Amino acid sequence: MTQPTRSLHLHSSRHRLRPYRRTLTRSDRRALPRLDWRTPSPAQHHTALHHRTEAVTQLSQASKHTIILMQTSPNRATRTFMDYDSINQAMDGICALYERKLKELNPTIRNISYDISDLYNFVDGLADMSALVFEHSIQAYLPYDRQWIKRKTLDHLKRLASSN
Repeated sequence: MTQPTRSLHLHSSRHRLRPYRRTLTRSDRRALPRLDWRTPSPAQHHTALHHRTEAVTQLSQASKHTIILMQTSPNRATRTFMDYDSINQAMDGICALYERKLKELNPTIRNISYDISDLYNFVDGLADMSALVFEHSIQAYLPYDRQWIKRKTLDHLKRLASSN
């Protein structure tokens, strides 16, 4: 059985970074839950509001341009960045990076499984790792640390596991 491959987009530093902008498409709008036009009970209103807030949060996270900055060793020449269209794609890219490292270290093993603690050890073993996430409301990139990346990766993997 072949392993699914994930693409990792590495861009050279000669490309200009520009903010990623995305407007809601018709299918995006359909994905948002609609409130009933009749006056709902407080419980129905709270549930509908919670689902709408959750959907908007997932949609806004999906469209936030993310740059992962990393340095693999103390040598400054190992500094690099990875550019993604969303936070979820960035977390997928970090997992794919770790999976490639595992394949390099174990070329003869066909199926390799790993635990979240193994992924955390990989992230902690890097000399530096941080993220810049574009925030549309202020039209700027906000910095996030290694702990934030680990939390987001765990959330992303949980979401993937629950959808399967």
